[in-house]
Amino acid sequence: MFRALESVPPSMRKDNPEFRARDLALHGMFGRERFCSVCAVLDRDAAPCWPLSMPSHHAWHKVRAVRLALLEGVTPADEARGSPSIAKSP
Repeated sequence: MFRALESVPPSMRKDNPEFRARDLALHGMFGRERFCSVCAVLDRDAAPCWPLSMPSHHAWHKVRAVRLALLEGVTPADEARGSPSIAKSP
């Protein structure tokens, strides 16, 4: 599921109900609800945008570690296949 969601272009993620539902399901697999944290494994930011004093700053590093581990499991062949069914959703 991560591979499919990661392959969706950022411009196709906003206002895409299927993408949103699968994003929430992905986070549920990790025992985290997307609504309780502003950090997500699909975030591509290179660094947290919150100051060091905020809990979200520290949460970003934990979520980033999960993202990097997931990306290690995605091969170039996987990325080439992508997920056209999600990418074409309105």
